[in-house]
Amino acid sequence: MKLPQSPPPLTRLLGQINVEDIDRVLNLPSLVKDQYIHWDKLRHRQPPEGLSHESWWLGIKQARNSLLKQLPLQDKQGQPFQFGIPEPVLQHLHRIDRNAAGGIDMDSPIATEEDRDRYLVSSLIEEAITSSQLEGAATTRDEAKNATLGP
Repeated sequence: MKLPQSPPPLTRLLGQINVEDIDRVLNLPSLVKDQYIHWDKLRHRQPPEGLSHESWWLGIKQARNSLLKQLPLQDKQGQPFQFGIPEPVLQHLHRIDRNAAGGIDMDSPIATEEDRDRYLVSSLIEEAITSSQLEGAATTRDEAKNATLGP
């Protein structure tokens, strides 16, 4: 797998921008046709009329900078790690949240009401135990079940 080409430094791009293009460049969206595109791919696409690839990238990068959030981690050069969540990511996450939410459903003919209720309680207990373990609770599944249900 080849590494993507690094984008040109922003300081260089800022020094090269035409004064006439500043307003246009600073009002560019952070996405290209609803896609979050890296410089390595953007440089092969047709830029908006009247802009160079570099000016186009500068505008996109400036728009993305407003989305960035810093993490309390640093890279080898001491720079903070940053991340941005563009609109398509939020849309995908919303779809995952909406469609991946589990439902505890069981057809009536398959089980009696008593079996269905027992299954529901068991599922809720399992979910609580798993959640506690993910949050760092130092217990085994059997110990947690015994504490909840009794021996």
